[in-house]
Order: sequence, then structure tokens, then C-alpha cells
Amino acid sequence: MKSGVKLYRKPRLKDPYLIAAWPGMGNVALKTARYLQEKTNAQEMGEIPYYTIQVENPRSSQVVLEKLTEMLGIHIDLTELERQAENNEKGITKYIHKIKEQLREEQEFEKEDKGPGYLH
Repeated sequence: MKSGVKLYRKPRLKDPYLIAAWPGMGNVALKTARYLQEKTNAQEMGEIPYYTIQVENPRSSQVVLEKLTEMLGIHIDLTELERQAENNEKGITKYIHKIKEQLREEQEFEKEDKGPGYLH
């Protein structure tokens, strides 16, 4: 399965800065990033698909930042992002178990003999 991440180039940088922006209320972040790009003559390195930001997903942010830091040869402390990703995944797992349990209960209810006159 393709990730949808597009990298345009591997930059050669000295004292790099990363500007990242995602759409939101009034596209303020995108407009600000575009403004900074124009004022600093910065170049885009890549993009990620829009669907990746529809749900809070710190793990995807972590993976993108890990790859970027590897490419740039820099270090970013991702400890807090890792903690958020683990908490997010625990919540998702808990939710999945809850849905499975509800489904199992519904299936058990459907199997029960409800007696004469009950319509399925």
C-alpha cells in the first residue's frame, strides 16, 4: 500500500529550519507558511496527503519527523510525541474492544429464542 507521502527532493542544508502547516480555521497556518516560504525563499521538500490529518494521529507525525531528521542529519526529541502516540493507540484499542463486545452481545441476543409471536 502506498503511503501517499511525496518527497520532492533530498535537501542539502546548513542550519535547517522546518516549517510545517496543516489546513484549519481560515487556512491561517497554510497562509503563514506560504508567506514565510516567499519571504525566506524556502523550497518545499514534500507533502503528505490530506486524509492523514483528518484524525489526530501523533504516530504518523512521529514517523514523518523521524524520516525528516534522518534525511537532514539533525536530532529532535520525539519523547512527548511517542507518549501521545502510545496513549492514542491505547484509546483506539480500547474502543475497538468495546465495539467488538457490543457486536458479540447483539449476536448473542439474535440467537436467543424469543418465544412465539416474536418477529425477527
